[in-house]
Amino acid sequence: RLLTILDDLSQGLSREGRPRGAPLLPDYVFEAASYRDRQTVEVLGENLQPLIAKTATHKNNTTWTQPERDRTTFICRVLGRLGLPACVEPLGRWMKVVTDQELTVQAGRALCNTRHPNAHNHLIEVRNRLGIHSQPWRQIERHFNRVPEADTESEPTTAIAYLNRGDARYAKG
Repeated sequence: RLLTILDDLSQGLSREGRPRGAPLLPDYVFEAASYRDRQTVEVLGENLQPLIAKTATHKNNTTWTQPERDRTTFICRVLGRLGLPACVEPLGRWMKVVTDQELTVQAGRALCNTRHPNAHNHLIEVRNRLGIHSQPWRQIERHFNRVPEADTESEPTTAIAYLNRGDARYAKG
């Protein structure tokens, strides 16, 4: 069923000839979020790979079609809501390369929604890449308090490390 949903999203939800009562993006997310198993994470992670490759090829000049945006949004939202630690890794890979602001916010919110400590470092990296006062980070930051701090083996040893830890704690309230 998951592959059927991804195929429908790839063809476009507003395509000509699609039944009027067919499920929309939120309907698909709600349904797929109930498939809580490792196979779901693997299928969604594999479906992110072509999008990651496209971004890596075109860098900052990537143009996204609406079906690609829908598919990416679907994957991010579902991975964010599955509640499995394995969801952080594909979202983190996507977050490292995505440059589109809307898709960055979707990925950032999804990482926050995982509520897993491993998402913390990915979010700090994107905060540093985007800038602490950027609009996309401000949208992600609202959900940042959902992510517990990653367990670190040692205390910060440099002023920058202390600053980064302080900024992260401040953002979480």
